[in-house]
Amino acid sequence: MSWYFIETERFQEEQVKEALLNSQFDAFVPKKEMYFKKGYLTMLTLRFLFPGTVLIHDPASPPQFAKKLNAWLDQKQPGSEGIHREADAYFSLASDEKETFEQLLNEKKILQFSTGIIRNKELHVLK
Repeated sequence: MSWYFIETERFQEEQVKEALLNSQFDAFVPKKEMYFKKGYLTMLTLRFLFPGTVLIHDPASPPQFAKKLNAWLDQKQPGSEGIHREADAYFSLASDEKETFEQLLNEKKILQFSTGIIRNKELHVLK
């Protein structure tokens, strides 16, 4: 199964994801943990890993997937107006790239910070 990158209008990623999910596409928006600091306050927050992008799991080959998604876009479904259409194919990850991302992302498709300890001025990553 491939992961296809769908380019969207910035700040419409979640709306596009919901529209795709409502149309039987297996869509998700990967995020990453980040620290946000304002004054003396530091918070852990989530940001888009690939801003302006929604990913779709799909078993179809790139040409078949492009045909399927473009047919859906031709129906002018609500939420589809934020998607940048490609003519022949949408970018997808190679199998080894996808496997690496699957190992890095948790079940909620979030890239979490590593955890570890410092011993004798040396970092030891635990997870």
